[in-house]
Amino acid sequence: MTAPGEPQEQPPPVDLTLREIIGSIWTARITILRNFLVMAVASAAVALLLPVWFASTFVILPSTAGNQDIAPGSMGFGNPLAGLGFGLSNEELNTYISVLKSRDVRDALIEAFDLLRIYKVDTIEDALLILDDRIEISVSDEGALRVLVTDRDPQQTKALADGLLAELGSTMMTLGVAAGQRQTRFIASRIGAVEAELLQIEAELESFTQKYGTFDLPAQIPIFMEKLIEMELELAQAEIEYNIATSSSREGSPELAFLLITRNEIRAQLDKMMAGNSTAKLIPNLDELPAIAVRYAQYQREIQINSSILEYLYPQLEQARLKAAKDEPTLQILDYPQLPQKKYKPHRALIVISATLFTLLISCFWAVFQQRWATLSRSVSGGAPA
Repeated sequence: MTAPGEPQEQPPPVDLTLREIIGSIWTARITILRNFLVMAVASAAVALLLPVWFASTFVILPSTAGNQDIAPGSMGFGNPLAGLGFGLSNEELNTYISVLKSRDVRDALIEAFDLLRIYKVDTIEDALLILDDRIEISVSDEGALRVLVTDRDPQQTKALADGLLAELGSTMMTLGVAAGQRQTRFIASRIGAVEAELLQIEAELESFTQKYGTFDLPAQIPIFMEKLIEMELELAQAEIEYNIATSSSREGSPELAFLLITRNEIRAQLDKMMAGNSTAKLIPNLDELPAIAVRYAQYQREIQINSSILEYLYPQLEQARLKAAKDEPTLQILDYPQLPQKKYKPHRALIVISATLFTLLISCFWAVFQQRWATLSRSVSGGAPA
C-alpha cells in the first residue's frame, strides 16, 4: 500500500498492443505448434476414415424452357426454390419435381435395387428417408432441371440415377397418355350417345311417316293442293255434264247412268283425299294436319340439332387423337447419368485445412488470453494490502 502523499500505481492498460499480442504468441509458440500438428494429424486421420461418396447427375430441359421465368437456386430434395422464397413458375418443371417426389417412383427404386438390404433397414419408410437424403434437385438459370444422386458405390450411383430417370420418363408418359385418352374417350362417348339418340329419332320418324304418310310434309302440301284443285275441277265438270244429260236424256238411259257413276267416283275420291284415306297418301287428314305438322317439325329439328352436334364432335375427336399423339410427353435430356470417376465427397483437404486453421486461431487466442490474465492477476496481487 502506498504512503499518504505518494502517487498511486496505475493499473495496467486494458487494450493490447500488437507487440504484446505477438509476444504472447511467441512465448506459447511450442504449445501452438504442438496443437497445430496434433490437429493436422487427427483431422487427416478422420478425413481418411470418412466414407467416400460418388455422384451421378442428369439434366432435363423442359419443352417450354426459355419462355418462362425460372428462379435459379439449388436446394434439397424436399422443396426446390423454398430456400429463396420463390415459387416454381414453370408448370412442366413443377410436374417433373412432383413425379420425382412421388411415393410410387421412390417405391419402385427401392424395390428395383433392393435398397432395404443395401441400406440395412427394416421398413420402407426408413429406406425412403435415406433415399431422399441422397437425391438433390436444382434449377439452373436457363430453366434446366438438374438431379444429383449420391451413393458410396459408383456403379450403384449411376444405376440409381438411370433408374430414377427411367421412372420419371415412364410416369410422365403414363400421365400424358392417360390425359389424352380421357379426352378422347369423353368425346367418343358423347358421339356414341348422340348417334344413339339420332337413331332413335329416325326410327320414330319412320314409324310416324308410315302411319301418316308424311315423308316430306313441306313438299307434300303443294302437291296435295294441286291435286285437290284438279279433283275439284273434275267433279265440277262431271256435275255439269250430268246436269246437262238429265235435261236432254231420258231417265235410266245408259249415258246418264255412266255420268252418274263417274260423278260419284270422283266425289268419293275427293272425300277420301280430304279424309287422308286415299291410297296415294298425299297428305294426312286435314283435321289432324296442324298437330301432325308440329310433330313432324319437332322430329326434323331434333334430327338437325343432333346432326349439327355430330358435325362438331367428329372433327373434335380427330383433333383430340392428333393432340394426344402430338403431345405425347418426351423428356429432353441434356445430360445422361455417367459413371463417376472421382469422388463427390468428402473434401479431405478442405477438412484438414479448416481444422488446422481453426486450431491455430484458437491456440493463438488462448495464448494471448492466458498471458493477459496472468498479467492482470499479478497486478491485482501486487496492489493488495500487506
